[in-house]
Amino acid sequence: MKHPIYRSSSVMAILSILMIWPFSAYAQVDVNTQQLDWFTMLMWLFGGLALFLYGMDKMIKGLLVVAGDRMKEMLSKLTTNRVMGAITGA
Repeated sequence: MKHPIYRSSSVMAILSILMIWPFSAYAQVDVNTQQLDWFTMLMWLFGGLALFLYGMDKMIKGLLVVAGDRMKEMLSKLTTNRVMGAITGA
């Protein structure tokens, strides 16, 4: 049985390839066009945001697996007051 990290890595590789694929169509577009395609631009924005949030979620889960309770203890010590919480970004 594969580890979940390997499975998610292959999914991310496939998603990355699928995201890069449409750029070949934009390479052929005339540069002199003055009209913006708002729908396409918003879809790229939301798609990028979704992938960013997905990556952040995977990173957080990975950090919790690696550090676990030790990281929780360290954050609880660093955020005992508001000033230290603001400095550490918690």
